[in-house]
Amino acid sequence: MPAHTGTYAGVENKSLVGGTEVPWFFSSAAYSWAKGIEVTQFLNPGISIDNSFRVEVRLVDPYRIICPSGGGSCLISVAQGSSELLIENNIILDADKISQSGAGSVVACNYTDDSSIDYNLGWVKVGINASHMAGGHHVLFEGNYSHNFDSDDTIGNAIYMTVFSTWHGGRRT
Repeated sequence: MPAHTGTYAGVENKSLVGGTEVPWFFSSAAYSWAKGIEVTQFLNPGISIDNSFRVEVRLVDPYRIICPSGGGSCLISVAQGSSELLIENNIILDADKISQSGAGSVVACNYTDDSSIDYNLGWVKVGINASHMAGGHHVLFEGNYSHNFDSDDTIGNAIYMTVFSTWHGGRRT
Protein backbone atom coordinates (compact mmCIF):
# COMPACT_ATOMS: atom_id res chain seq x y z
CA MET A 1 0.00 0.00 0.00
CA PRO A 2 1.86 3.13 -1.15
CA ALA A 3 1.38 5.84 1.46
CA HIS A 4 2.12 9.48 0.79
CA THR A 5 2.90 11.65 3.79
CA GLY A 6 4.42 15.07 3.56
CA THR A 7 4.34 17.88 1.04
CA TYR A 8 4.36 17.74 -2.77
CA ALA A 9 4.19 13.93 -2.97
CA GLY A 10 2.36 12.35 -5.89
CA VAL A 11 1.76 9.25 -7.92
CA GLU A 12 1.02 9.21 -11.65
CA ASN A 13 0.14 6.68 -14.34
CA LYS A 14 0.08 3.55 -12.19
CA SER A 15 -2.19 0.51 -12.23
CA LEU A 16 -2.95 -1.76 -9.29
CA VAL A 17 -4.93 -4.99 -9.50
CA GLY A 18 -6.39 -6.83 -6.52
CA GLY A 19 -5.84 -6.65 -2.80
CA THR A 20 -7.66 -5.98 0.41
CA GLU A 21 -5.58 -3.03 1.62
CA VAL A 22 -6.03 0.55 0.44
CA PRO A 23 -3.99 0.78 -2.80
CA TRP A 24 -3.30 4.53 -2.54
CA PHE A 25 -3.26 6.26 0.85
CA PHE A 26 -2.61 9.94 1.54
CA SER A 27 -2.08 10.56 5.25
CA SER A 28 -1.13 13.96 6.63
CA ALA A 29 -0.21 15.06 3.12
CA ALA A 30 -0.32 18.56 1.66
CA TYR A 31 -0.21 19.77 -1.95
CA SER A 32 -0.08 16.16 -3.17
CA TRP A 33 -1.76 14.30 -6.04
CA ALA A 34 -2.86 11.08 -7.70
CA LYS A 35 -3.21 11.28 -11.48
CA GLY A 36 -3.86 8.64 -14.12
CA ILE A 37 -4.44 5.85 -11.61
CA GLU A 38 -6.24 2.60 -12.42
CA VAL A 39 -7.64 0.62 -9.48
CA THR A 40 -9.05 -2.81 -10.35
CA GLN A 41 -10.53 -5.59 -8.20
CA PHE A 42 -10.00 -3.98 -4.84
CA LEU A 43 -11.67 -4.33 -1.45
CA ASN A 44 -11.77 -1.30 0.87
CA PRO A 45 -11.21 2.23 -0.43
CA GLY A 46 -9.21 2.53 -3.64
CA ILE A 47 -7.83 5.93 -2.64
CA SER A 48 -7.93 7.11 0.96
CA ILE A 49 -7.26 10.71 1.98
CA ASP A 50 -6.91 11.27 5.73
CA ASN A 51 -5.75 14.35 7.63
CA SER A 52 -4.65 15.95 4.38
CA PHE A 53 -4.80 19.39 2.78
CA ARG A 54 -5.04 20.34 -0.92
CA VAL A 55 -4.73 16.86 -2.39
CA GLU A 56 -5.76 16.47 -6.04
CA VAL A 57 -7.23 13.24 -7.45
CA ARG A 58 -7.62 13.30 -11.24
CA LEU A 59 -8.15 10.76 -14.02
CA VAL A 60 -8.75 7.74 -11.80
CA ASP A 61 -10.26 4.86 -13.78
CA PRO A 62 -11.42 1.81 -11.81
CA TYR A 63 -12.86 -1.20 -13.55
CA ARG A 64 -14.35 -3.72 -11.16
CA ILE A 65 -14.27 -4.16 -7.43
CA ILE A 66 -14.11 -7.41 -5.49
CA CYS A 67 -17.07 -6.85 -3.19
CA PRO A 68 -19.81 -4.26 -3.78
CA SER A 69 -20.68 -4.10 -0.10
CA GLY A 70 -21.54 -1.01 1.88
CA GLY A 71 -18.37 0.86 2.78
CA GLY A 72 -16.07 -1.82 1.44
CA SER A 73 -16.02 -0.38 -2.04
CA CYS A 74 -15.76 3.38 -1.63
CA LEU A 75 -13.39 4.33 -4.43
CA ILE A 76 -12.31 7.69 -3.01
CA SER A 77 -12.58 7.93 0.76
CA VAL A 78 -12.04 11.32 2.36
CA ALA A 79 -11.91 11.44 6.15
CA GLN A 80 -10.25 12.63 9.33
CA GLY A 81 -10.27 16.39 8.79
CA SER A 82 -9.08 16.59 5.20
CA SER A 83 -9.89 19.84 3.42
CA GLU A 84 -9.62 21.87 0.22
CA LEU A 85 -9.38 18.83 -2.04
CA LEU A 86 -9.89 18.66 -5.81
CA ILE A 87 -11.52 15.45 -7.05
CA GLU A 88 -11.92 15.92 -10.77
CA ASN A 89 -12.42 14.04 -14.02
CA ASN A 90 -12.68 10.49 -12.61
CA ILE A 91 -14.68 7.45 -13.68
CA ILE A 92 -16.27 5.60 -10.77
CA LEU A 93 -18.04 2.32 -11.58
CA ASP A 94 -19.35 -0.34 -9.19
CA ALA A 95 -18.07 1.54 -6.13
CA ASP A 96 -20.17 2.91 -3.28
CA LYS A 97 -19.17 6.54 -3.21
CA ILE A 98 -16.84 9.08 -4.71
CA SER A 99 -16.20 11.09 -1.55
CA GLN A 100 -17.28 11.15 2.03
CA SER A 101 -16.26 14.43 3.60
CA GLY A 102 -13.78 17.24 3.22
CA ALA A 103 -14.42 20.89 3.95
CA GLY A 104 -13.92 23.47 1.23
CA SER A 105 -13.43 20.88 -1.51
CA VAL A 106 -14.41 20.67 -5.18
CA VAL A 107 -15.83 17.50 -6.78
CA ALA A 108 -16.10 18.25 -10.50
CA CYS A 109 -16.57 16.55 -13.88
CA ASN A 110 -16.77 12.99 -12.54
CA TYR A 111 -18.79 10.07 -13.89
CA THR A 112 -20.15 7.64 -11.32
CA ASP A 113 -22.61 4.79 -11.87
CA ASP A 114 -23.68 1.26 -10.94
CA SER A 115 -22.91 1.28 -7.24
CA SER A 116 -24.75 -1.32 -5.22
CA ILE A 117 -24.73 -3.03 -1.89
CA ASP A 118 -24.41 -6.81 -1.84
CA TYR A 119 -27.30 -7.53 0.53
CA ASN A 120 -29.81 -5.23 -1.21
CA LEU A 121 -29.24 -4.94 -4.96
CA GLY A 122 -32.31 -2.73 -5.37
CA TRP A 123 -30.87 -0.01 -3.14
CA VAL A 124 -29.35 2.87 -5.09
CA LYS A 125 -26.20 3.84 -3.21
CA VAL A 126 -25.11 7.44 -2.73
CA GLY A 127 -22.83 7.92 -5.75
CA ILE A 128 -21.32 11.26 -4.74
CA ASN A 129 -21.65 13.01 -1.42
CA ALA A 130 -19.69 14.86 1.25
CA SER A 131 -21.71 13.93 4.29
CA HIS A 132 -20.63 10.45 5.31
CA MET A 133 -18.80 11.82 8.35
CA ALA A 134 -20.03 14.49 10.72
CA GLY A 135 -19.10 18.04 9.83
CA GLY A 136 -18.65 18.07 6.06
CA HIS A 137 -19.23 21.60 4.77
CA HIS A 138 -18.70 24.02 1.90
CA VAL A 139 -18.22 21.45 -0.85
CA LEU A 140 -18.90 22.29 -4.50
CA PHE A 141 -20.21 19.53 -6.79
CA GLU A 142 -20.11 20.77 -10.38
CA GLY A 143 -20.48 19.12 -13.77
CA ASN A 144 -20.80 15.55 -12.47
CA TYR A 145 -22.92 12.66 -13.72
CA SER A 146 -24.08 10.42 -10.90
CA HIS A 147 -26.89 7.98 -10.41
CA ASN A 148 -27.53 9.56 -7.00
CA PHE A 149 -26.55 12.45 -4.76
CA ASP A 150 -27.44 12.21 -1.14
CA SER A 151 -26.87 13.60 2.30
CA ASP A 152 -26.10 10.91 4.79
CA ASP A 153 -28.49 10.89 7.72
CA THR A 154 -26.88 7.76 9.18
CA ILE A 155 -23.44 8.99 10.18
CA GLY A 156 -23.40 12.77 10.34
CA ASN A 157 -24.62 16.15 9.30
CA ALA A 158 -23.39 18.27 6.40
CA ILE A 159 -24.03 21.93 5.63
CA TYR A 160 -23.53 24.39 2.77
CA MET A 161 -23.21 21.90 -0.08
CA THR A 162 -23.53 23.41 -3.58
CA VAL A 163 -24.63 21.24 -6.50
CA PHE A 164 -24.38 22.97 -9.87
CA SER A 165 -24.73 21.74 -13.48
CA THR A 166 -24.84 18.13 -12.36
CA TRP A 167 -27.03 15.27 -13.58
CA HIS A 168 -28.42 12.79 -11.05
CA GLY A 169 -30.38 10.04 -12.77
CA GLY A 170 -31.92 8.51 -9.62
CA ARG A 171 -31.17 4.95 -10.76
CA ARG A 172 -28.28 2.81 -11.82
CA THR A 173 -27.90 1.94 -15.51
